[in-house]
Amino acid sequence: MSSTREALRTPKVSFRSVFHQGDGSRLAIGMFNRPLLDEECRTLRDAWAGSALPEVEDFEVDPKRVSFLARTYRVDQAWRSIDALLAAGANSSQRKAS
Repeated sequence: MSSTREALRTPKVSFRSVFHQGDGSRLAIGMFNRPLLDEECRTLRDAWAGSALPEVEDFEVDPKRVSFLARTYRVDQAWRSIDALLAAGANSSQRKAS
């Protein structure tokens, strides 16, 4: 697959692992279905810094993976929020390109 075509696929978390931390929180690590563009990484970082991901206590993202610390009952919501932010960014980019 060409890098241009790969960049057009909507990014999403395609593999997820969650580890119990013992204090009622979970460490969640996810791999993306393709490397994120710099703008996509920035969108996720900005969302966490701006409290758009209030369920997340700590957050790291790079082009290949995302990791975060959240309370047990907040992990599923955090995954949904991350995928929604990526999908919204992809839809916005596709509209700009057309």
